[in-house]
Amino acid sequence: MPCSAGGRFRGRMCVSTLFLATCASEVLLPLMTMQAQAAEPIRLENESIGLWFDPASGAWTGFVDKKTGEQLAVEASSGAPTGLAGAPNKSTPEPAVELVSHHADPGRHSLAMTLKAGTWLAHATYSLPPGSGVVWRQFTVENAGTQPQTLRGAAHVLPVLCPGPDAAAIFPDSRPVGDLPLDKLPPAGAEPTSKDGLVYLWSAQAGRGVGAWHANDEEYSALRVSAAGTSARIVHGVEVLAPLKPGERVSLGPQFIWLAHGSRDDILSSVQRVYERIGLRMPGRAWPRLAESVLYCAHPGGMPEQNYIGYGGFKALQAYLPVLRKMGVDLLWLLPIFEHGDGKKWNLYSPFDHFRISPLYGTPAELKALSAASRAAGINLLFDFVPHGPPDDTPLAKEHPEWVCLDEAGKPTYVWGQLAFDNANDGWLDYMRRAAEYNAREYGIVGGRIDVASGSPPNWDPKAGYRPSHSTLGGGLEMCRAIRDGLVRTQAQASVIALPEEYTGAHIFYRIADLTYDAQLFFVFVDLQAGKAAPEEWAATLQRFLHDQALSLPAGALKMRWTANHDTVSWTFQKQRTRKAYGFERARALLALCCLIDGVPMIYQGEEDPALYGGQGPAIVDYLAGIIGCRKRLRALFRGTADYQAVQASGGVFACLRSLGNERAIVLVSLNPAEVKSGLTLPADLKAVKVWKDELTGEQVSATSVLMSNHQVRVLTALPLP
Repeated sequence: MPCSAGGRFRGRMCVSTLFLATCASEVLLPLMTMQAQAAEPIRLENESIGLWFDPASGAWTGFVDKKTGEQLAVEASSGAPTGLAGAPNKSTPEPAVELVSHHADPGRHSLAMTLKAGTWLAHATYSLPPGSGVVWRQFTVENAGTQPQTLRGAAHVLPVLCPGPDAAAIFPDSRPVGDLPLDKLPPAGAEPTSKDGLVYLWSAQAGRGVGAWHANDEEYSALRVSAAGTSARIVHGVEVLAPLKPGERVSLGPQFIWLAHGSRDDILSSVQRVYERIGLRMPGRAWPRLAESVLYCAHPGGMPEQNYIGYGGFKALQAYLPVLRKMGVDLLWLLPIFEHGDGKKWNLYSPFDHFRISPLYGTPAELKALSAASRAAGINLLFDFVPHGPPDDTPLAKEHPEWVCLDEAGKPTYVWGQLAFDNANDGWLDYMRRAAEYNAREYGIVGGRIDVASGSPPNWDPKAGYRPSHSTLGGGLEMCRAIRDGLVRTQAQASVIALPEEYTGAHIFYRIADLTYDAQLFFVFVDLQAGKAAPEEWAATLQRFLHDQALSLPAGALKMRWTANHDTVSWTFQKQRTRKAYGFERARALLALCCLIDGVPMIYQGEEDPALYGGQGPAIVDYLAGIIGCRKRLRALFRGTADYQAVQASGGVFACLRSLGNERAIVLVSLNPAEVKSGLTLPADLKAVKVWKDELTGEQVSATSVLMSNHQVRVLTALPLP
């Protein structure tokens, strides 16, 4: 989407910063040390974890590892959310918190508490089932005053915890990458760049980790970790906006805290217990062989350099199908082609009507011909749906003012120069559901990319029937589900592809997505290039990121791997083609890497040949045909697992082991601009192999060292092991 990411994501980050300002107030709370407690604490415990609470204030004072008997809590946290005093950008002090009542149910291992904080009541529920190392905490906030008041953010604060003497924070599937020693965190703390909110505190010496995640289907939860020596406080700032009358309540998403023991990998994979508990998994029945497919993104009008006109329309794209087939493309994603005016300005993402095709690119009959020819070539189509709303002078906007997001003053909200429709509005959801169904039936598409899947602006319309902030993440999820449901209605086997465009990295999107953007990997590429990282840092960082990501994703999660899209080459992030951003050789190597690791590679129109948009430089169609041909030829590559730590290569060479049963393939991608003789370290079960075959060149190479030219890519195979 047009800067979809850039502007949208920056906006999100601004909101996060605003709500996390709430968390700054936590340092003003009168923190209780363990030594200061006199009264017998309220206890909730099972055989794994013991929780302690102060009987006077309800403060969370203790977190005991029952396996070792160690107290991991260093300082207490309030038993109620912070930020209830008002807008987090105001310097209103936090009200004193008073424990009104509590009730423990030992049989069900739960604890219910009601706490008073000024004119708010916080109803807290803790659950700690037998045999579980996972604590579930849920807050419901009630207006206990005599006047209406608005909840503007709520920070879920954990006690200061110390898992061990060498503790580090890990933000998997996000940046910064790798382990951040707590004693080296900046004074203001650290925040991940994703919006998922998953974090681990991990101690190698203790072999122990504490995980925390805020699972929310309504609003995003900004995360901050602040440290004191080798201890840290974790805060989830829930981006809730809710006007409440006296006595009205709003429930916030559950916060999970858990204890895990073992290796670093054991700790990182421990979040799977939480995913299982809330049923977070892919929707199922995705397009057959999606994980083995290659995706090409194009627009029949052309590319940003052509202002999306001048390429030749549906007929020109149909004529290009032999090139796509040569490269091994299975899925063709068309950027928006719906009616959007006369094309005198760039406005693909201002559709007037999702039931009409723009005549700028051809006729409906020509689009049907493209679809039929694509299927005959073994390529299926995806459309790009745009649910953020039309220009305000269109019939759709004039006929449905009730679909528009209103700001707090009751005025219509605009995004990208057009009206912001509410993604959570039932009427708008039904329209987009029907549009997806119609286009699937009419043009034979098998899936859709959903623009602005991260949601609408908050809708303050009191007639909406839900809190304003529900239109953000909650609305985004509802819209993705509606579009996917519309697609499913046309498929006999209900096998479709829903691809939400969201740069947030929030894992909750796996509820409704068959394939998700891997924006975080793209951002790692950008950071490494901007930081002028050495080749060794490139290789080590990419392997660490992908390893940590794989352990922390829900089961079956599938990522779209890419180096560029229509946003990044035009006006956001890099604002240029990858050849200019990275240099030709490195851009080519990174695209090959995306094709050879796990996930679905995506090639953006023109990356394979700059002549398509009037650019200069060699085409890499044959190069990609060779790389993707290798991927499709070797089962270990298109169907196998990916291990990013089993093989290590020196000299700035990225290494990955792909495996399917006894079939192995070692992927090597040099990120070094110079020729290098790379030493290989192999796992024990592969050390018996002395010679490997390079499937791309036919060469035989040593198992101990491999000569790699400038940014060379190799795929090494051996005979099946006995």
